[in-house]
Amino acid sequence: MQLVFLLLLCAVVIGVATAPGAMMPNPGSAGGTFQIKIRQTWSQEPAGYDRTAMVKVPSTSAGQKLPLVIDLHGAGGQGHVERLGYLGEGVVIAAADGYERTWNINAEPSQADDVSFLLQLIEKVTSEYPAADKDDVTIVGTSNGAAMIYRLLIVTSKDRPFNRVLPMVSSLISPQWREGHFWKSAIMPGVDNDYSAPAELEFADNFEYAHFHGTEDGTIKYEGASPGPPFLGDNVDVIAAQKTDFLFARELGFTGAQLADSAGVVPAEAGCDNYREYTYLGGRARHFKDIGGTHGSVFGHQCAKHQVAKALGLA
Repeated sequence: MQLVFLLLLCAVVIGVATAPGAMMPNPGSAGGTFQIKIRQTWSQEPAGYDRTAMVKVPSTSAGQKLPLVIDLHGAGGQGHVERLGYLGEGVVIAAADGYERTWNINAEPSQADDVSFLLQLIEKVTSEYPAADKDDVTIVGTSNGAAMIYRLLIVTSKDRPFNRVLPMVSSLISPQWREGHFWKSAIMPGVDNDYSAPAELEFADNFEYAHFHGTEDGTIKYEGASPGPPFLGDNVDVIAAQKTDFLFARELGFTGAQLADSAGVVPAEAGCDNYREYTYLGGRARHFKDIGGTHGSVFGHQCAKHQVAKALGLA
C-alpha cells in the first residue's frame, strides 16, 4: 500500500514538473549566469541558427520570486547582463543578442523573427528559472533595442507575456505610425517590413510604459526629423519623442490632449534636476525628458537609473 502511494505521488510530481508551461515554486538556489539558446530558421539562415541570451539569476531563498528584465542592446551591441548591474540582486536579467548585432525593424542587416525569439525567450526563462516571476516581466531597450520594443507593442496582443516596457533614446518611425494609425506587415507582422496593414493595439489594464530621451540626441532627434537618418531607411521620418509617448498613452486608454512641453515636472529624486517627467493615466504612461542628454548619455544617467529601479519596485 505504501509503495502504491509513493508511486502515485511520484507520478503526480512528474506530471506537474513536465506539464507545458508549468510554473514550479522556486526551491531556492545559489543562482549564477547561464546561456540560453533558441533555434530559429529564416531567409538568412535556412539551415537554422542558435539565437542566444545570457541570463543572470541572483541567489534566492525557497519561494522567492524576482522581476524578470529582458535587456535589448542598441545597433552594433551585444547582450551583456552587467549593463543593468546597478539593479543589483533584485532582478533576474536576460540580455539577448540581436542577429548581426541589430534588431529587425525596417532597414537593419537582420531579417530575423525577433518578435518570436523574444517571446520564446521570456517563456523559456520563466519556465527554466523558477526565481523569475512570469507575472512581472519588463523589457528595457536602448536605441535599436527601444525600436524593437515599439515593434513588439504593435504586433503583440493584450495577453502579451510582459507587463512593462522602458524604451530609451528611440522614437516611433513613420513606417510604424503615419496617417493617424499604427501599421504592421500584412504578411508576417513580426518579420516582414512592408508595414501595409493597420494595427489595432490592445493593452492589459496593468500595463506600464515609460520612455527616456535626451534633448540633444544627435542620432534620433528629440523633436523628430523628416526625413530621419538614412540608416532607418529611405524617406523614413522620426516621430517626436513626446508625441511617441502620447500615442502610446492614447492606446493605453488616455482620452485627453497631448501634454504641453511646459507640463513637465522635475522628479522628486536626487540627481534629476535636468529631467522633466510627463505623466499620463496616473503613471501608467510616462515620458522623461533629459535636458541636455545625448544619444549615449541617457542610459547611464543617475536619474534614469533611479527611475528604472523605481519602476521595478526596487527604489
